[in-house]
Amino acid sequence: MPESGRDLTGRTDMDQLISPAPDRRARQRRLGVVDGLGPQATARFYAMLCEHHRALTGGSSPDVTVHTITVQRHLGRPASTGLSRPGRPEGLPQLVTRTSRSLAGGGADVIAVACNATTIDPAAGAPACIGMVEATARTLQRLNVRRVRLLASSIMVSTAAYERGLGQVGVAVVAPAPRDQEIIDRFIESLRRSRIPVPIPGEVLRAITGLADDVDALLLDCAELSGVLDAEIAGKPVIDSVRALVEHSCRALLDPGSEVAKPLAGTRPSSRWSLSGWRPYRPQRRAGELVRVGDIP
Repeated sequence: MPESGRDLTGRTDMDQLISPAPDRRARQRRLGVVDGLGPQATARFYAMLCEHHRALTGGSSPDVTVHTITVQRHLGRPASTGLSRPGRPEGLPQLVTRTSRSLAGGGADVIAVACNATTIDPAAGAPACIGMVEATARTLQRLNVRRVRLLASSIMVSTAAYERGLGQVGVAVVAPAPRDQEIIDRFIESLRRSRIPVPIPGEVLRAITGLADDVDALLLDCAELSGVLDAEIAGKPVIDSVRALVEHSCRALLDPGSEVAKPLAGTRPSSRWSLSGWRPYRPQRRAGELVRVGDIP
């Protein structure tokens, strides 16, 4: 029989009190999400985040804090411009930075900005701050993509956010020609208005096939096009910017030592063959410059 006050292992009652429980786990890392820039994109991001996190962890849901910012009240101009009205020096990048710091101060270990209209300030005040453009850049780097075609609304294309952000890692972004952009805009609008799946019109299929000819991959930055256009239709890899943000956010949460937690470093394009096997044989415009089909020599 064990002595009084001792269990079968020989530990005293006091030992059990001061020793951590065997199944006690470290605190789950928290994700802070900057919301308010595009509610639909944020809602889709959150749904995909939960699904991906559960798949990686065997069923565990992520610890998430969302901070919604009222962009229109802070900014006098459209959010995509990143500019403020006279008398208010704070623009969109500054507003996002301040919100990120607030989330970090509230216990968030990783910050995700579900917005493509601004890039992330490395000094935002969080151990890992990830934006949609930065996450897309990391995905393209990993896949050795050097030239992408951007499929998005004309408003998004006009911001040139991807041209600036992807140019840092040596990825050139090619926008559709005006005629093709009109076709894409009409299709996006039809998807927004319809409550049932819309078949892809022949002119859209022809446009997509042509747009994939001289690039390594297609980049989707439109919730309506996600799940509608895939690699089988395009004939090239299709990168979804929201999915890229989801994957890198989960990686930063579950692996604090990953490269995701470090600032995005610019690199020269790899000399290896790209995904499509296509290599430029004519002088190319500098990485990050917006190019339209009609401008290619």
